[in-house]
Amino acid sequence: EDHIVTRWPEVNHDGGVPFGSAQTTPAFNIPAKKIVHAIGPMRGMPPAFDDKLRLTALTYQNVFNAVDREGLCTVACTALGTGLAGVPAAASARMCMQAIATWLAAHLRADGLAWAASKQVMLVCFDAPVGDAHHVARVALLRACLRPAWDAAAREALVRSGSADEDPQCTVQ
Repeated sequence: EDHIVTRWPEVNHDGGVPFGSAQTTPAFNIPAKKIVHAIGPMRGMPPAFDDKLRLTALTYQNVFNAVDREGLCTVACTALGTGLAGVPAAASARMCMQAIATWLAAHLRADGLAWAASKQVMLVCFDAPVGDAHHVARVALLRACLRPAWDAAAREALVRSGSADEDPQCTVQ
């Protein structure tokens, strides 16, 4: 199984790797096949990159693009921008979950459930408040994704029980 680790390397940004990018290298002595170097928002960025939230979202998107390019199955992703860059943990967490959901949804439509079942995304949070923010964002995303299926199952159960006519919220199609 292919493994990938996402981290921020020490990079010279004056002519080096652009902000918002994600580039892969061999993992060398790290127990993974590839490393994705994700260059998200950082303290002391040039004024042209002052929209750290937009840059965080772009960086997450580019991480998953790199995963696709390399044909990898597992990604461990850090909470981008939540350290010295000062991106609020809740905002970074929402962007991370949105990037994961967008990536999975695009492949589910194109490649089916078997593709998604072969993927694993692990989130690495280095302190409790960031971990808590990612947990809250993950639960919100799952609720939003599962709500249509839950509503459909609840309507079906009401129809089977004969209670659908009693519930003004329930419409049978």
